[in-house]
Amino acid sequence: MSYRRTAAALLVALLLAPWSLAQERGAKKDSKEPEAQYWIVLLDVSLSSEQRDREQSQALGTTGYRLRNEILVMMQTLVASLSEKNQNENNYLDVYVFGNQTRRIQKLPVQPVQWSDIQGEGWWNEQIPGDIGSRTDYISAIGTAADLFNAQHKEAKKNLLLISDGELDLGKINRKSQGTLEKEELDRYRNFLRTDNPVMKELARNKVSVFTLALDEGLHGRNDEERQKLIYQRLNEARLGGPSFLEKGLRVVEDLAGRVGPDGRMIESEGPYVLRALAEQFGGKARSVRYDNVLDVMWDTIFPDQERRRLVLPPGTNKVIVSAPVESPIQVKIWKDKKKKDVTLQYDKSRTSYQLTPPDAEIDKVNVRATSQYATWLVESRNLAEVNLSPGQEAYHRFSVLPVNNVRFYWQDGKPPEKILAGNPVDLALELKWLPQPAGPSVEEWRNILKDVPIAATAQVTLPNAGTQELKLRPEVLTTSPDGLLRLTGQLTGTRLPGTYEVIASIEVGKTPEAWSLKSRTVRFQAFKESPLSTPDRFSLAARLQKQGKLGGAVRMDQPQPNGKSPAVEMLTEPPARLVFEWWADPQKGCEGAQQLLIDVSSPEQSGLKLLFGPSRDALNGKALQEDGHRVCYRSAPELLTDAALGRPLIVQASDGLTSWQRTLLIAVPEPPGKRILRWLLYALLALLLATALAFLFPGPRQWLRGLQERWRADFPLAVDVAGGESRVWQPGDKHKRFLVTTDSQGDVEVETSPRKLEKGEQGFEIRPNSGDDYKIRLLAGSGWKLRKLAPSKQPAAERLLGAEGEIVTFHELARGTRIELEHQGSRVTIRHKDR
Repeated sequence: MSYRRTAAALLVALLLAPWSLAQERGAKKDSKEPEAQYWIVLLDVSLSSEQRDREQSQALGTTGYRLRNEILVMMQTLVASLSEKNQNENNYLDVYVFGNQTRRIQKLPVQPVQWSDIQGEGWWNEQIPGDIGSRTDYISAIGTAADLFNAQHKEAKKNLLLISDGELDLGKINRKSQGTLEKEELDRYRNFLRTDNPVMKELARNKVSVFTLALDEGLHGRNDEERQKLIYQRLNEARLGGPSFLEKGLRVVEDLAGRVGPDGRMIESEGPYVLRALAEQFGGKARSVRYDNVLDVMWDTIFPDQERRRLVLPPGTNKVIVSAPVESPIQVKIWKDKKKKDVTLQYDKSRTSYQLTPPDAEIDKVNVRATSQYATWLVESRNLAEVNLSPGQEAYHRFSVLPVNNVRFYWQDGKPPEKILAGNPVDLALELKWLPQPAGPSVEEWRNILKDVPIAATAQVTLPNAGTQELKLRPEVLTTSPDGLLRLTGQLTGTRLPGTYEVIASIEVGKTPEAWSLKSRTVRFQAFKESPLSTPDRFSLAARLQKQGKLGGAVRMDQPQPNGKSPAVEMLTEPPARLVFEWWADPQKGCEGAQQLLIDVSSPEQSGLKLLFGPSRDALNGKALQEDGHRVCYRSAPELLTDAALGRPLIVQASDGLTSWQRTLLIAVPEPPGKRILRWLLYALLALLLATALAFLFPGPRQWLRGLQERWRADFPLAVDVAGGESRVWQPGDKHKRFLVTTDSQGDVEVETSPRKLEKGEQGFEIRPNSGDDYKIRLLAGSGWKLRKLAPSKQPAAERLLGAEGEIVTFHELARGTRIELEHQGSRVTIRHKDR
């Protein structure tokens, strides 16, 4: 199966390469390139059973009807309608059918879908392979889709529509006869329904919205809302379910697998629960369907902003998209002499055309595409006023109207946010904006239309349990924006349920019954009961050390070590991602170089990770890690692995859009033999500090240490030389144990042994002996001082700029011949030991 998936992915990549390259070229050429929406449809071939299709053929009075063919014709029609409604978008469609195998429909165009591309149902019959098998393996199909999404333009909106009964059918016994989940199927589910599954990570990284239609035996009548409430409740009550919906779905699958009735069949299918879990995880929409209403629900999935009633069209509407049962006449009213005139559109199946009554009606253009059950109309006229079904028709649940004009609602960024913690209020804000195309009223004309008329603005909120809530919005007519017409604002407080929320805003302008209405696009956001970052023991942090070609084993950081000591990396539990730290001593391994730290980040939750080196949040050398598998190499100097940086903490910051955390890791690297001498010197320094402390407590040792200190300093008096000027020398007996070095506005340098307060306009720093041969240089005021440390060897000078007031630089164990130079505006000061 893996080689088939690979071959399919390569074939699709080759077919779509022209489009991908064109998108990339267009992005470089014009930053205002139209938005793109990319749809992949995965259709279960077993959804269209021969028995049900024969029954439907008799009901429709036709022969050879196949539900799957009508679904695909309707999907092409919907995507073409998207392009007609939003003319600044490019909409692409790819179709896969799956049974035992996954196959792509080869002859679909790779350019954006146009109205002329819609194929008839007979065409699809020839494209669906006959050897694909009837068993269901939608897990492999989703994997194929995830691979294909990787090849698409990064800014495209990516949507996956999965239509299936959702029953995984892989075992030796056909589940249609036995109906039980076998071990092979359970193992696939346990590997699939995990946030760290590579397929799930690819879908999350590409921000794919997943929509699912589940052929559901538990759906009775048209009450999809009640069925979805039951599915949601079952998922959230799953025993031992984790915080993600994938984990909840897995628990339901395992629970259902153990529930077998007297007939040996599972008491309920796992399909609707798995498909709902997928949609919830990826911020999409899940719906239950029957054989006879799947086409209705597809319209609701692609166009949730449609109207299913008589619609008075907004001013300036020059195009309307209408879908209705194929036998139902459509009544369109157009303005003529300030009155509405009726025009009736009737599809004629025998001629695959339509009739217009009256024949001389002033309508510019009509296009119609029909399936076995539906006709979709594209009506264009500058005088459109209203759309309705003809009197006597009772098909409003299958009636859809979409107006097209030169205004459109845009949701403001972050209102609502993509993710929230359940229970928090959510601000809603969107604007109605004017568009230059299609032709219609100008900005000023629209503002005059909206002024001095009643405007009722509401938001319809669909809750995760499929319930609904209506919220009033405050409308405000804009007067200063170049293209903004109306702003709607409000706040949603009822976010107690975790899951995906849908919000659609609408306005009704004028007085009933002549009020006209306009809807926004649907916006979705996810609410979490708890942040993914707050869940313990979901991920592990591993540390591996390599020295001289030998690699140590990985260590889980949330497990104590037998010796009670910290391993190579110390970290608190609950990390949101897996970080692998490797110390490389072999230049042939990892990144190029001799001594490096290799960091490999794997973040299933798509948390924004940032690494900082230093003792605080304000540490330097920070780097953001946002992609899965991101590898960062820090070279030995100056970032991390210098001698002075041993034991320096690595701070990891992360945020999932809900909460953030910061963890400190102490990195210990294998110690080369030469470092042992430095360690013993450090021990000696600690012993000297201890002796100093004892000297202050006891008079005898204090006098002895003072004498030793005086003799030590007598051997190394400190000299400060000014280029072109006199030198100053500090002796152990001097009263003032520091220098003040200042410059005036002309850049003249002055050195004093008695520090004073700097005058206005002066810049300077002080040099203070610390202890032994340690000296501190502190910047008092100003900027632009450049510091160089010049060693007696031929090593290059170490440089840095002093730019922050109060910044302190400490020099330890200043050896003979070592000089410190400070330079400012061409004036140079040298600090050195003066030999007697």
